[in-house]
Amino acid sequence: MTADDCFMTSSHWDHVGVRHHHGICLSLGSLVTSKSSGIGEYLDLLPLIKWLPTTGFDLIQLLPINDTGDDPSPYMGLSAHALHPIYLSLLSLPEAKTLPDFLSALTPLSRLNLTPSVSYHEVLRLKLQALNIYLDHRLSLIEEDHQFHAFIENHRSWLTPYSIFRTLKHAHNGKAWWDWHPSYISKRGKECHEEATAADTALASQILRWRAIQFLCFSQWKQVRAAADACGVLLTGDIPILINKDSADVWWHPDLFSLKKDVGAPPDMYSKDGQHWGFPLFEWANHRKNNFSWWKERLRVQQELYHLYRIDHIVGFFRLWAIPPKKPAKKGSFVPKTPAEWKRLGTEIVTMMLNATSMLPLAEDLGDVPDLVRQSMHDLGVPGLKVLRWERNWHTDQSFLPPESFSPESVTTVSTHDSSTLKGWWKEDATASQQLARDYGLKWEATLSPAILYKLLQISHHSGSLFHINLLNEYLSLFPELSEKNPDKERINRPGTISESNWTYRTKASLDQILHHAGLRNALNKFSSSHQKHL
Repeated sequence: MTADDCFMTSSHWDHVGVRHHHGICLSLGSLVTSKSSGIGEYLDLLPLIKWLPTTGFDLIQLLPINDTGDDPSPYMGLSAHALHPIYLSLLSLPEAKTLPDFLSALTPLSRLNLTPSVSYHEVLRLKLQALNIYLDHRLSLIEEDHQFHAFIENHRSWLTPYSIFRTLKHAHNGKAWWDWHPSYISKRGKECHEEATAADTALASQILRWRAIQFLCFSQWKQVRAAADACGVLLTGDIPILINKDSADVWWHPDLFSLKKDVGAPPDMYSKDGQHWGFPLFEWANHRKNNFSWWKERLRVQQELYHLYRIDHIVGFFRLWAIPPKKPAKKGSFVPKTPAEWKRLGTEIVTMMLNATSMLPLAEDLGDVPDLVRQSMHDLGVPGLKVLRWERNWHTDQSFLPPESFSPESVTTVSTHDSSTLKGWWKEDATASQQLARDYGLKWEATLSPAILYKLLQISHHSGSLFHINLLNEYLSLFPELSEKNPDKERINRPGTISESNWTYRTKASLDQILHHAGLRNALNKFSSSHQKHL
């Protein structure tokens, strides 16, 4: 593949370079440092960014960092645009260390750095309390900052509904917007909401606070982006295709979403009964009438934050599994209905996205994906995902495909945030892991040793793909002192389950220990070293 290939993404590739890229994927909240307040924070990425080039790696992929409120799942956004205040680096806020009552509010948060997993709800509660103390002191000064006003102006289209939504949700004791006072449900026009809330001094003050919080979040991320630019590190964001029903976007733009059916997944090899996700359907006809302005604005904001982005569940742009109310997932049906409609819709939307931003998309195309989807991705030049354990000749002898055969416009990985780690899978599915070992010419062992894990990671970094990205957890598993003995504790999420362990994973070692671990740095250097910089 060369930059001259006739893909719609040719110019997008120019921004990242047509060469092998090696990266780590992580949940920001999983990091812990001496400066953290109970959870990984935006500015915790600064030392990681500075360290990464010493390993030969050049990319950090982050799971979503959208504001999800009380839900720890990063795919349950209250906004398609707003950043989560839980990740604010509180100690690094302007003048933070001069405010004694604010510093004392951080003491219980610092203790939460020591828990084996993230105490999400407790961290969120205490952080919002601390932020309110901080804003009691600093809000008037933020109001006078011309950068704050520039931020509001630049982000007005989403910041206005988000800040009003957050304020009204709090005023209604956290209830979903459809259970609010009728006047806030029926009068959805922008002017009506702004007039109603502006007339109430208390509500107006809260709206201002939510805007200030977003200003602080984006200001810290601006430091992260600048550091990445200076170090030559590519930041890859994650854009969930779907949005929470109880979100500012669905409340403010009711014409763009349908609540008549829920989105889920049909029965497949991963779930015999299908999955019920509960997200609203898109009203694509109305998005089209608006020239897809909501999606274009979403991409514009993401481009401020990232160099590349992951398209979550790309097949959903072609078709979505729609489930009638109170029915099991397997009673759903595809919308639209026919393959011809799927191809027409998906090609239109992905083309729109490619034209709307210079960021290169990396698409998640796992599960039951029709051939026409992958053909459209190939025709447009959108890289897909190759997970070693699932790349097999499924319709013949189920042998594993040789990684060197993977297409250059793809991402190779050994696991995802929704799967077990490689060490966990090795234990869970001995039949498959034995087959993989035979096909890869490796010695099989009942418990995956660091030596075999090293070889598998090395294979993933020397596939035919141009992108090689693995979870940070996988690299830490090479060293007992950096990882948990029980691989179940290294798992980030189990789809379709409700568990306190979902989305609360924390690294066993602190970030400082990770960055100063010579063995880890040497291993990463060996994974990335043999590829030529340019093809």
